[in-house]
Amino acid sequence: MTTNSGLKKFYIKCSLRYNNNMKHGVQLILGGAWSGKTARAEFLARAHVRALWIGTGSRALPELDSHIKSLQAGRPPNWVQIDSPLNLVATLQDIKKQLDNSLLVIDSFSQWICNEVAHKAARHDDKQLMDLCKYEAEEFFSEIESLAKTNSILVVSADFGQSLPPHDAGQRAIRMCVGMTNARLGSISSSAELMQAGFTIHKYQRIT
Repeated sequence: MTTNSGLKKFYIKCSLRYNNNMKHGVQLILGGAWSGKTARAEFLARAHVRALWIGTGSRALPELDSHIKSLQAGRPPNWVQIDSPLNLVATLQDIKKQLDNSLLVIDSFSQWICNEVAHKAARHDDKQLMDLCKYEAEEFFSEIESLAKTNSILVVSADFGQSLPPHDAGQRAIRMCVGMTNARLGSISSSAELMQAGFTIHKYQRIT
């Protein structure tokens, strides 16, 4: 069985002979949980001289903190790595001057959406959460579209749509919100890759 670590080593090895000069714009990497999205993003990012990596994973649990530390330790020392589980739009506004021709990687959009929903769940009903989710997502898209005019951007996001609908209403709301905002994210992306079991099974290129 191929482990996530094995996939990461495979992508690092391949990247030594891979030349991928991304043009300005947004590239989306989409897939299910543990499908190889992050390893693929790292592989693509290694073709660039510099990268600014924004991680949205929460460090609330010890195992999550350990996983994030392990991922960060395996990346090139010249990459700038920032944690932003919440307030991602503000983070994007803050790092504009740091980009300086670096590739911008956001891993992941879907995790940020889930974090924001969980953070606000106690104060709002499901409909209010959906409205807030869509509003904050549109702010994110506005920032990304602006940055993409002069920068190359990789956005990682999870696809919840292939799973069975949850029984819990709150979980169904999150699933719907991520699905809708992923579709919106796809509409502003110049290309997209769909990951499954560590493989890129589909590549899409927008024709203009």
